[in-house]
Amino acid sequence: MNHPQGALAYRLENRGASVVYATDHEPGNPEHDTALRQLARGADLLISDAHFLPDELDAQKFGWGHGSWKAAAELARAAEVKNLVLFHHEPLRSDQEVDQLLYHARQVFPTTWAAAEGLRLQVHRRLLQVESRGRRLSQRAAIRLPVRVETTEQGVLLREPARLENVSFQGAFFVSPRHYELRQAVTLVIPLRGQDEDQFVESGYGPERPTEFRLRGYVVRTEPQTTNGGWMGVAVLFPGSPTPQPPLHPVLSRPPAKPD
Repeated sequence: MNHPQGALAYRLENRGASVVYATDHEPGNPEHDTALRQLARGADLLISDAHFLPDELDAQKFGWGHGSWKAAAELARAAEVKNLVLFHHEPLRSDQEVDQLLYHARQVFPTTWAAAEGLRLQVHRRLLQVESRGRRLSQRAAIRLPVRVETTEQGVLLREPARLENVSFQGAFFVSPRHYELRQAVTLVIPLRGQDEDQFVESGYGPERPTEFRLRGYVVRTEPQTTNGGWMGVAVLFPGSPTPQPPLHPVLSRPPAKPD
């Protein structure tokens, strides 16, 4: 591939189906472009680098070793592949921006998909089955607050400081210097501050107003946070919410039938 320090593309074939994985490639080098087009020729699925927008690639990102949605769509069309997946998204790109570039890519190559977390692809000869997670049941609100995380280990109650990043009716995401295990039960304790005591009395709370808000759940995901000095990102699901792996909804994509 055309990438600083080099890179490789792969073609996998099994039972008449073929997948080409080609990330870390910048179009514009005739030798590399021709080789990639030959490698992808007629593939059932091409997973292609689409890191930059076309104008970014033509201007300040020249020589970085990545492609664009337009270059990927034109490659898929030239190589006569059946399906295209845009991959290697710019990390700062929002979901709405990815949807927008997918829309433009489909104007060039209709059977295009945007890679996303939870997306599954089953490739058969002349058939691609695409499965994605169901929609979120409640809106997630970004909210950064200092919180306390309580959990029990070997019968001992532990209290650790953390920072809440976002929350919904289904769960929450926080960062912490402490590592948590999957399925571990935790309680997020959110302090309540600056409330008018008379408002709580009138609302039936009595003279003693609540000083904290407690959310109980269990850990469904952990990931290192490279920008927080070794802290961990922790996703928590609240009881009664859907399971961590929602049902997948299949969408079948068949290429147009070729004339005999």
